[in-house]
Amino acid sequence: MIQVYHGAGKGKTTAAVGLLVRAAGRGKATLLVQFLKDGSSGEIVMLRRWGIAVAAAKEPVPFLWEMTASDRARWAWQQEELLRQAALWPKQEGVLVLDEVLWALEGGLVQRQQVEEVLNRSTARRDIVLTGGHCPDWLKARADYETEFIAKKHPFQQGFLAREGIEY
Repeated sequence: MIQVYHGAGKGKTTAAVGLLVRAAGRGKATLLVQFLKDGSSGEIVMLRRWGIAVAAAKEPVPFLWEMTASDRARWAWQQEELLRQAALWPKQEGVLVLDEVLWALEGGLVQRQQVEEVLNRSTARRDIVLTGGHCPDWLKARADYETEFIAKKHPFQQGFLAREGIEY
C-alpha cells in the first residue's frame, strides 16, 4: 500500500520512523531513504543499530529555499540517485520510506516519473511511505493512506531554532 504523510506540521518523519521500527520488530524488511538530509539526525543511529537500512546524502544538504540554480543541478543528481536506489530495492515485502521526497519533488530535484517508477514496483506485501510538504493530486489519488500534518503552533515561530534530539 502507499502511505503519504504530508503538510507543514511537525511529525511526518517521526511517524514514518515509528512505522519502520514497528515493521522491523515484526521481522519485515525495512529501508529509509532520506531526501534533502545527510543521515545525521538522531534517529539514524538507533535505526542502523536495529538493522534498519538507511540511505541519505553524504554531506549536509542546503534548504531548498537557499539553493541557487547551480546548487539545484548538483543536488538533483544526488537526489535522483537516492530514488534509483529505492527503485532497485530488491525486497518484495516490507516497508520502504521515502522521507522528504515530496519536498524534493516540489523543488524539482526529482521528477514525477521517477517517483511513479518506485510506486509501480510496489507489491501486495510492500508498503511505501512518502513524506514531505505539498502532496500533488496525482499522488493523493493513488495513495491508500493520506495523512496531512497541520502546524497550529511551533516554537520556530517565536524564534527558537531546531533542537537536537527533538527536531533532528
